[in-house]
Amino acid sequence: METVRERLNRLDSLIDTERANLTKLEEQKFAAEQDIASQETIVATLKEELVGLHESLEGKSKVVDQVKKGALKASKLLDQALKEIAAHVSHRRSFYLGIAEQTLFDFLE
Repeated sequence: METVRERLNRLDSLIDTERANLTKLEEQKFAAEQDIASQETIVATLKEELVGLHESLEGKSKVVDQVKKGALKASKLLDQALKEIAAHVSHRRSFYLGIAEQTLFDFLE
């Protein structure tokens, strides 16, 4: 009988220890759940910021594309203007050279 009581006392002590362990584990679980909820809130906020940044990037990319198109168009217009100027200068030069040649030819005659 004494052995049975000792065994019951050990089992009661073991039950008390396991209850204390269970309480501690439940507290740790609660703290972990709180931490997870906090981290999920942070992740959601970061996702919202990422969406905003992505939208901003798309808008700025469109502006860059428009500027590139404008610069290309301006480059083409400038190239055309330079060609026209060169043709005009070449034509005038030929004209004046023709007059000079004619004057020289007339002078030599």
